[in-house]
Amino acid sequence: TQSTWEIQTTGKSHEWSQSRAERFIANLHGLEPGTLRDWNEELQVFKDLPRGDVLERLNRDRAMVKILNDFIVAAVAGGKATVDRALQALNLNDPIPQQVFVYNHIFFSSALDTPESFRQERASEVTTRTIANCDLKNLRLLHRVDVPGLHLLNTALIDYKGRRVIAQSLIPGILNTDHANTTEYGSIDEGKTIQNHSDFHELLKQVADFLSLDDDVVFLDGEGSEKKLAISAEVKGIRGSDRRKYLLDLMRLSPRDLNYPDEENHACCVLRPEAVSQYLFTKKLEMATKAVAQQEAKQASEATQETEPAEKEKHQLQKHMEQLAKIQEALAKGDTGPRIRLNTNIGTTAKLGPMEKLDEQRKELEAIAKFVTESCIQTLINEVAAGEVPFPCDSRGLADLFHQNGVNMRYIGRVHKILGDKEVSPLKLLLERVAIARSLKHIFNEAMSEVPETYLSETITHLLNCVFAPSHLIAALNEGTVSHPLVAKPSDSTKEVAQKAEQPQQPQQPQQQQSTKQEAKEKAPTQGSGQNEVKELSLIHI
Repeated sequence: TQSTWEIQTTGKSHEWSQSRAERFIANLHGLEPGTLRDWNEELQVFKDLPRGDVLERLNRDRAMVKILNDFIVAAVAGGKATVDRALQALNLNDPIPQQVFVYNHIFFSSALDTPESFRQERASEVTTRTIANCDLKNLRLLHRVDVPGLHLLNTALIDYKGRRVIAQSLIPGILNTDHANTTEYGSIDEGKTIQNHSDFHELLKQVADFLSLDDDVVFLDGEGSEKKLAISAEVKGIRGSDRRKYLLDLMRLSPRDLNYPDEENHACCVLRPEAVSQYLFTKKLEMATKAVAQQEAKQASEATQETEPAEKEKHQLQKHMEQLAKIQEALAKGDTGPRIRLNTNIGTTAKLGPMEKLDEQRKELEAIAKFVTESCIQTLINEVAAGEVPFPCDSRGLADLFHQNGVNMRYIGRVHKILGDKEVSPLKLLLERVAIARSLKHIFNEAMSEVPETYLSETITHLLNCVFAPSHLIAALNEGTVSHPLVAKPSDSTKEVAQKAEQPQQPQQPQQQQSTKQEAKEKAPTQGSGQNEVKELSLIHI
């Protein structure tokens, strides 16, 4: 009979391959042999496909999904090759974290967390992990907006051996021309010069309208001149040599979270789009309800008549139903008063010009920050406590639950504090574990990115021992003596049997000798297993 721990074979025999060694040596790192795919051109061609009816949209979406999946496969292989130093960088004289690579029509760069990288002015020089996350999140939003004439890049984030690699498709002509000549919108020199081409401005006004952002923001350039832009000067518009208009650096499509107001250390703390949409819907509902109530009050003051109690109750119910229908109609028409426009530059170091609406926009951002802490977090806790949502089983499920309610993962400590002594102990335990795991992730990434390749496995083993091994076992291993309850100590009877087994037996007692050896063989594994376990523990601790 086959044991449960043994590997189950599929019955397929090992096939001999003459080119297996060649494939191992000549690894193409995601490059398809015989072809060189232009990832950017394929994506833009598929994006421009007709979408008049359902069938055309279905074919277009199918082609888009295929090109995105193929790009991810090639980007992962190329990103791993850049970390393993299997490819040659374009700027060999720069430090390794700042080196960039071009391979298989994909541009690879590193996302590095440093004290300077969180400053807004240095964001264009050293892209951080946080900015990369926000960039990818807003890229998904723009794919949903799908503004005609506005083009986006294939983008993927690869976490490998403690490093994060950003893979992007190449803009045509970007490597052969000066960025100052190709940038037609935004600023690439920390706001000293600001471009505002009219073609890009019209496209970004459509994006701002979809995201409820301010499309008329006044900035001051290095000379003090006023420049009007839609959304932010950090969002850059580049025209490629194919005359298409591309949008880059999308982090400032999200408003700042003023619960973290420090402009230097918290410049990357932005609001979730779910929190913004929930707040805007709540405000629209309040405005629509208020408008309908005012209209009903005006009608009631004009017609006053006495009715029976039963008829009055029936009339009141009918009145509530009519009010609900009017509120729904007002929400559908958008007839809820002036539309809220958020300014994503408030709370940053951007130089804004004089505008009367700045104070009102700051109050709106403060109200959204308060809405997150008082409404979104409380809704999350109530849903879990009432069992209205499936209880998260791991960190990914907890992150999805947080994001669905518009709460960033940086609020884990605040949610844990709000819970207090409430009877949601499983959620508290999960929050504590996730907080520890996310903290350890940064420590592991930093350690793995700094050690050479030959010591990577030893480093991971040592870090795991530091986390999971008991402290007294680590101290005993460092001293060379192991005393751990899992390591079985040989008893006195086992020692006596072992000594008897080692003594030479008389030839006239073959039966006794055989029984003694059999007894020693049965009891010896207790001591042997302890020795083997000591060796394994010593090997694990490095």
